[in-house]
Formats: sequence, C-alpha cells, structure tokens
Amino acid sequence: MNQIQLQKSFPIINNVAAIFPLTLNIITQSKIMMNKYLLILAITIFSTNLFGQDESWPMKGDSEIGIIVGFNASQYYGSDISSDEVDYSSGVIFGASYDHYFSDKWSLKVAAYYDQKGAKDPFAGDLNVNYLTIPINPNWHFGKRKRWFLNFGPYAGFLLSANAFGIDVKDSVKSTDFGFNTGIGIKIPIGNKLNFFIESTGQSGFTSVDAEDNTSVKNSRGSLAIGVFF
Repeated sequence: MNQIQLQKSFPIINNVAAIFPLTLNIITQSKIMMNKYLLILAITIFSTNLFGQDESWPMKGDSEIGIIVGFNASQYYGSDISSDEVDYSSGVIFGASYDHYFSDKWSLKVAAYYDQKGAKDPFAGDLNVNYLTIPINPNWHFGKRKRWFLNFGPYAGFLLSANAFGIDVKDSVKSTDFGFNTGIGIKIPIGNKLNFFIESTGQSGFTSVDAEDNTSVKNSRGSLAIGVFF
C-alpha cells in the first residue's frame, strides 16, 4: 500500500492495542529520561529527611494543585484494526490538575492536559493527533501515610490538531474523544505542603476517532510523568 492509499484510508491504520497500554513500552522508548527520573527520585527521597511536612495535610476540605510533565506511548484499537502495520507513537503530556479532598482517603481530581496521541506507520510515517484532555476522576489515597494514590473515571478529549504523513487531516478526525482514564502514583514530600510525584496513567477511548463513524478506530494511550503538588 503506498502513501496516497494510506492517506485516503485514514483512519483505517492497522494495529491492535491493548485496552490499557503498557507503561513498559514507554520505558523502552525513553530509557535516558527514565534514568533521569530515577536520579531525581533518589535525590527526592534523600531530601525528605531534610524537609518537614505537616502529616495532617491534606485533610477533608483541603485542595492541591498539581503541575505535570511526561511521555506518552499511544496506539489505536478496534474492530477495523489489524496488528501488522502500525507501531506505538511516542509523544508528550503536560498540564495541571486540581484535587479537592472529601476525606484523608478520597478526593476528586480534575485535570487539563496537552496530550499527544496517534500511531506510527513504519513505511509512511507518523500519525499525530493532539488533544486537550480533561479527566474528572475520583482519587483514592492509600498507604500508611496516604502517599500512594489511585484515580479512575471518565475523560473527555478535545481535538487541537491532526496530521498524517505531514498532511493536515483534522477534518477526518472526530473533534471529541471520550473514554476511561486510570492512574496510579506516589507522592514524596519535599517541603511543607509541597510534594514531588511520579504517576503512570492509561486511557482507553470509547468512541471512534473517525469523523464519519465509518470505522471502529479508538485511542489507546499510556503515560509516565513527574510533577509537583502544592
């Protein structure tokens, strides 16, 4: 199949992705950055002995703001996708979140991210689809000091741009993307009411990216990110 045929057949770009993408794929693609993350983590853990933190915070009624940046590995899945021609595409994610606590164990997390998704064709090039993604998720805080967190729930994505093989295909991509988001992470105190965190998330789209709904091609994305809560 040549490049013109691939462009005309978008978004029937073939590969099957797991509903919840594996974070290991991101690690494989980002070994250098992972080493940096691990170094930052080691320094941060050491620094917890130097900075105090109020162990009663956050509690019911408290709120946290988060800043996040990281790497994505994205793919498509669906009944009109085969597993032979398209690989994972790497991208970035960055944005901010707001977490409001209803108890020391539960909060509601609302975030807004610039989210690069898509897939990679080994013969013709990349398909890049960028969204403003807004997950609204309950967030469970667990562990002895409630530093681990697990969030899950719906997300909505709003299309910002789309290009396939260097050609603008925004009109061929649905303007919204709805699906399920899940994430797990750990917070590490680095100051009073200031936490460094590492989080891994996965997303599985419920709706086809095809603007005409002629095919079942859905987003699937995993990410690994770092940031701060304050």
